[in-house]
Order: sequence, then structure tokens, then C-alpha cells
Amino acid sequence: MDAVFSMVFMNNFVHADLHPGNLLVTKAPGEDRPQIAILDAGMAVELDRSNHSKMIDICLAFFRSEGYKAGKLMCDGQSNLSNEAVHLFCQEIEALVKESHNTTFFDKFGTYVTDICGMACSHRVKLNEQFVTMAMAIKVLEGIALNLNPELELCNEAIPVLLKAQLKSAMPGFYRR
Repeated sequence: MDAVFSMVFMNNFVHADLHPGNLLVTKAPGEDRPQIAILDAGMAVELDRSNHSKMIDICLAFFRSEGYKAGKLMCDGQSNLSNEAVHLFCQEIEALVKESHNTTFFDKFGTYVTDICGMACSHRVKLNEQFVTMAMAIKVLEGIALNLNPELELCNEAIPVLLKAQLKSAMPGFYRR
């Protein structure tokens, strides 16, 4: 989990064809814990610095239960949207975040990605295609991880990496590792 979250949030790199066939579980000599090797990175996505920072901010807004803010960040830079469309989209994102309080966010992450895409279509919000690719990679990871360990709490894994990524983004050159 940490490898994929670090790949996406710290290193700004996403394997765009992440599926079980591209994951190899290995065990290093002398190590008890298995390691995951990610194979076939021929299809990959990398965001420019500004969009990478925005993606981190959107994810953190979700984790901080700031759905309206997450919606606004997703709409930023879209001059073709009416204020009403932005407001309605943001309200629906806020409602989605409130609904998530009744469940573990990542337990339904895939459903939320689908819902957000539907809301974007309804309100003619153009989602950044690279964000969607990253979300889909995490969605696949969610399914694999929860099948291997249903007790795994992905939020506990994601939040520290997101906070490190935010620090790294805000202070380039300061944060190492």
C-alpha cells in the first residue's frame, strides 16, 4: 500500500495499467515481510507540479471532510461553468463526504469515484483526466488490498503519505525521502 501511495502522492507517478497481473509478490532474502514489485510500467501518468499539488489538496479536503472545498478545487480553472453549476456540484460532493461518515471512505472508494464522475457529467464539470487515471489506479489497489486483508484501513495508510506530499509540494527541496 505504502509503495503505491508513495508512487502517486510523493513521486507523482502513476502506473496506468495497475491490475493483479502487474503485481508480483516477492520476498527479499532475510526478510519476513513480503514485498510487492510493480511490473510493466509502459502506461504511466505524471502530473505537472501545479496539478499534482491540486490533487493532493483535493484528497486532503476529502479526508478532512471538506467536501465543498474539494468540489471547488475540482472546478477551478473552468471558466465555462456557471456559478450555479459549480455550487450544485460542490453541494453534491459535500453530501457524498457526509455520507462517507457512515462508512470507511476507502471501503467504498470505487463507488465514490463512480459517483463523482456521474456528478461531473450532470453538472458539466470536466474532471482532470490524469486525476481520474490516478483515482482508477487507487480503485484497483483498493480491491486487491481489501481482498488480501479485509481488516486493512487504507485511510490510515494514505493520510500520512498525503501530509508528507503536501509538505514536499509546499516546500520543494526541503522534504527528503
